[in-house]
Amino acid sequence: MRVSVGVDLHKSQFTVYYRYEGTDEGIIKKYSTQRYGYKEFLGTLRGYKGKGVEITVAVKAKEILLLYRNKDCVEKSFDNMKNELSSNRLRVHSRGSMEGRLFISFLSLILYSFIHNIMREKNLVKKYTIEEVFYEIKKLKIIELENKRKILTEISKTQKELFMNLINEVPKLWPNRIPSCKMAVF
Repeated sequence: MRVSVGVDLHKSQFTVYYRYEGTDEGIIKKYSTQRYGYKEFLGTLRGYKGKGVEITVAVKAKEILLLYRNKDCVEKSFDNMKNELSSNRLRVHSRGSMEGRLFISFLSLILYSFIHNIMREKNLVKKYTIEEVFYEIKKLKIIELENKRKILTEISKTQKELFMNLINEVPKLWPNRIPSCKMAVF
């Protein structure tokens, strides 16, 4: 007889799924990540070995590492969304409002991750933090003229350097002469 063992590790416990060869049924057992939990798990494995049961790991080491990294990436993304992008509580009263807030939060997270990945690829993380990059970008404003023409406010030296490093171009500026206008935040 053969038993396949799959393990899912959490902070305070790990879950083990035992599946018997030739059946679709299995046993799910939770163990503490404390020393006694590991001893109990090893004792269970020794019990199977003592009965002459062959034990195989259901997931290979490379797959486990990949799964762990993916899980870690998702957890860090949600942490960034919650803490860095200030998406703590939704505080909404309708499902539509909730979905809208979540949609905007996910768009923000995608932009945040995109900029952070480019910063890592181009080795900008040594010179700037992601917060500094967003602080500089937040300073930009788009001004909409009465004739519906839009212009971008003046770009600082730091902003030019960031744009060149991030997207290899600097947004174009229109002449600074501005007739009566209304302002929109970028």
